[in-house]
Amino acid sequence: VFPYQLRSTWDRLVYSGTGQAPITVNSAEEMLARVANTPGSIGYLWRVNINENVNVLEIK
Repeated sequence: VFPYQLRSTWDRLVYSGTGQAPITVNSAEEMLARVANTPGSIGYLWRVNINENVNVLEIK
């Protein structure tokens, strides 16, 4: 999937009222803070950036 295709799909879902695009962040620190402070949230981080404020779900 090319980025423009993904953006087009999300735009269609968001503007139709049937979906919500994922939040993007600018740094690992911001991702860690958002995941730690938002119940039920999921984020992707390198293991080196993870601390005790979040749980890890390892996918192999």
